[in-house]
Amino acid sequence: MENKKKYFIYVRKSTEDKDKQVASISSQISELEKIAERMNYEVVKIYQESKSAKAPDVRVEFYKMLDRIQKGEAEGILCWKLDRLARNPVDGGKINWMLQSGIIKHIKTFDRDYLPGDNTLMATLEFGMANQFIVDLRNNTIRGMRTKAEKGIFPSRAPLGYRNEIIGKQGENRIFVDEKRFPVVRKLWDLLLSEKYSVGEITKIAQKEYGLTGMKGLPISDGVLYKLFGNHFYYGKFLWQKKLWNGTHEPMITKDEFDKAQTIIKRKKPYETKRDIFAYTRLMKCGECGCSITAEVQKKKLKNGEVNEHIYYRCSKQKGPKSCSQPYIKLEKVEGKIEETLNDMHISKSLSEWIFKVLRDEFKEEQEFQNKTIENLKQAYERYENQLKNLFDMRMNGEIESVVYESKKTEITALKDNAKEMLNKSDDRLNKWLTGAENDFKWAEEAILVIQSNDLIAKREILQKLGTEIILKDREVTIELSPLFKLVRRTQETVKKENIVFEPNNIHTEKGQKSYFDSMSIQLGAYRDSNSD
Repeated sequence: MENKKKYFIYVRKSTEDKDKQVASISSQISELEKIAERMNYEVVKIYQESKSAKAPDVRVEFYKMLDRIQKGEAEGILCWKLDRLARNPVDGGKINWMLQSGIIKHIKTFDRDYLPGDNTLMATLEFGMANQFIVDLRNNTIRGMRTKAEKGIFPSRAPLGYRNEIIGKQGENRIFVDEKRFPVVRKLWDLLLSEKYSVGEITKIAQKEYGLTGMKGLPISDGVLYKLFGNHFYYGKFLWQKKLWNGTHEPMITKDEFDKAQTIIKRKKPYETKRDIFAYTRLMKCGECGCSITAEVQKKKLKNGEVNEHIYYRCSKQKGPKSCSQPYIKLEKVEGKIEETLNDMHISKSLSEWIFKVLRDEFKEEQEFQNKTIENLKQAYERYENQLKNLFDMRMNGEIESVVYESKKTEITALKDNAKEMLNKSDDRLNKWLTGAENDFKWAEEAILVIQSNDLIAKREILQKLGTEIILKDREVTIELSPLFKLVRRTQETVKKENIVFEPNNIHTEKGQKSYFDSMSIQLGAYRDSNSD
């Protein structure tokens, strides 16, 4: 008995398919199975997906099928129409290439056959039309959303307190007040504007007293409220595509109230005094049990009637009251350790400026070479694009055969793609890295001054950047430095080791300067590699 030809069935349907002529997945399978039976094909497997084909590398089943065809497990594909296989130029090109090279020996749709020996212009045209459908759909969608924005209608889901509703003969989506939630959300704004409640406390009130839930029916969270209180929509405008538009919806608050809310949130808990804000909570871990570190104020009344207050840090004992034996530690000792660490690696502003002046001079030739490379790649990419256009014109005029056209097209496309890939990788990373590292060093210079100040929020940011791990154990603070501060410390150690007397005007003549700069180049290079992303 003659062996049956082996085929894969591939069916797909996605939300982008507005054409009612596109059959459902079950209908596609039913019709394609009838074709297989009529043509006496053996169906090895049916691959089905409910995903868009507008972008490459997202359809798992599609690529599984192509891999099995590459291995020779089937020789053809049965699909409803060619646009079921691809709507983007990458996947379309892959199918075309596999068909031309004979890896795919046959593609059968409900009304056409595609074979390796055919003129590929028709398949290329169909894939191009499928891709253009996606481009047009995206452009039309963006154009429609922009039109709505220009009319003052927020082109997205309405925020909490409002609702979307389709009205009119053309089914225009408008935004109206949600009669049930609008007054509740307004109460949340009032609580914030009273400056008596933190966002966390307002969250609990919204959950327990008002029973307020989010869009998916889940309880309101702190994150939802922070987003809500920063939303321009509530005072009559809306942010879309990085532009602020005037809305036609009913505002919930005034612009002045919105501005006041931003100031309140920025100050964190405005009703609390400075001593109640603990700069370092949740940033340190207990060295004994691994729990987070918390803080509290302890008061002691003196004989003269005055009250002394001290801030103490301790283990939160989240694993139980008897899970840890670690004692308290005073705030002054915590900050003393941080200040000591910063002092150990403090470098002067003039030294920092000199380091980066020398580095920029050192890398000047590399930068010039990089710029030249980028310019050459841009020219090469444009040249290949022009060659492809000329090649297409020659094919349309009948000056070259189809086989020659496809061969040259593949060759030039590969060169163009390679130039594009190299161009994407050849960005201005060197200059960006130097600027970023320079800013990091400048930040390190100023960190010691912040720790000595009373800016508690800034102190918290210092500790966050200073160490990747901060351990509190036996009333001692141990800081595992971040890559930036490790570099700064090595810089300071090198200065001391080489006994360099830093004088900006004649440092190039100082003993040990060359050794110092060589060491710095290695260290900065390592820092650059570790932070290349």
